[in-house]
Amino acid sequence: MTLVADIFQTIQCLYLKAMSTPLSTTLPILISLLALGVSVVVAWLTLFRRGALKMTTPTLIVLQQKVVQTRSRPELHCCPKIVMCMLLYTTGKKGHVIHNMFVTVSQHRNKYHFDHWSYAHEQGTWRGRGLFVGDTGVSFDQHFEHESYPTPVQTPPGFSPYPTGKLTLDLCAELVGKRKLVSIFSTILDITQEQADKLRKDDNGLWFNWDSANKRYKSELRPFSTI
Repeated sequence: MTLVADIFQTIQCLYLKAMSTPLSTTLPILISLLALGVSVVVAWLTLFRRGALKMTTPTLIVLQQKVVQTRSRPELHCCPKIVMCMLLYTTGKKGHVIHNMFVTVSQHRNKYHFDHWSYAHEQGTWRGRGLFVGDTGVSFDQHFEHESYPTPVQTPPGFSPYPTGKLTLDLCAELVGKRKLVSIFSTILDITQEQADKLRKDDNGLWFNWDSANKRYKSELRPFSTI
């Protein structure tokens, strides 16, 4: 910011000098000032401005439910997870560093937080550990896990993050150097009673594929599989 202020101060001094000289001398100076001003604006837009963190509309959103059993936890537990396939990018050249991301699924006053973030990589799925996003973008499958809960569920839908009806899905990011959370994406998904029951009880995945022609998501229930 200091460099930009010095440049504008220089332009102001040259302008005052130009106004006190004859027109034949003033015109070249004014043209030079205009060129310098354009260069400053271009430098600010391309080099110094971070821009905003954005994302494309996810071509695929998957609500998954996996039933697991471990030695430390012999009872069966349901592990809900959301997978989103999209491109993250910034509108500025300098880019942003994502410290963490999470998904919130809400319906009326009920909110379910999927705050265990990881992303798919060539070498497997990595726990979110900070991710730099520039103007060319990064395209990883983003995974968000919810805290597991015992099964079978005795009081649906209180223990399930996938209740019946219209759900609001929000994706937020915590950026390095920013105090407030940044909302990146929000959409509404519709889950039928049959889909909610299967997600609550079995190893299943509810796939929402983006239909560009009709500008909406189409849902399909599939057996659990890794994206």
